[in-house]
Amino acid sequence: ITLNIANGNKLGVNLSYLGMFAYNTIDGGVTATLGAMDLTAQNLTVTATDDSTIHAEALGLGVALSGSAVGNTVTVGVITQTAVNFETSWVQAIVQDSTLAVTQTTSVVATKNQSLEADSEAIQIAASAAAKNAVSVQGVYTNIANNPDRREQQTDPAPTGTDLPSGASAKVLRSQVTSGDISVVARATPKYKTSILQVQGNVALEIGRAHV
Repeated sequence: ITLNIANGNKLGVNLSYLGMFAYNTIDGGVTATLGAMDLTAQNLTVTATDDSTIHAEALGLGVALSGSAVGNTVTVGVITQTAVNFETSWVQAIVQDSTLAVTQTTSVVATKNQSLEADSEAIQIAASAAAKNAVSVQGVYTNIANNPDRREQQTDPAPTGTDLPSGASAKVLRSQVTSGDISVVARATPKYKTSILQVQGNVALEIGRAHV
């Protein structure tokens, strides 16, 4: 919030600026692994899910006023806003180095279902009052964005060492699987929402002087 008031005799000048930056990120990851197993089962499910939520919000109120009883006035009010969500997390569901005998259904599922919200609200008011010339200028600049990672992997090879995965990946690696039905599914379905509200007011009033 900014409130600037200027008063001048011959010249009143008021420059008001308000800048805001809101940034959120989701990184790291979730992994579900079945490894080095010799297993017999009726049904088998390996599931990894990320349904986290992030919200970036930038709120701004700027008021700039200037006046001169005998001269001129200039008022400038500016608001700049940035609200950004950035997501680079990973979700893995993996079966590896195993022998599985499943009589009915085998499911390996990785799901990314995050919610990203970015909001920007700004109110900017600029006003000038002068006996001679009154100038009033105001403006609002908004940059708002959601950047989800939608990549999906259902193929080899699996990342190793420092080569971290990204997006959603579901894999069966170096394994023997006997199953009535098998599904290996990776889903990256982020939900994201943005909203912008701007209210701008601008007044320039030349009062003048009475002569008798």
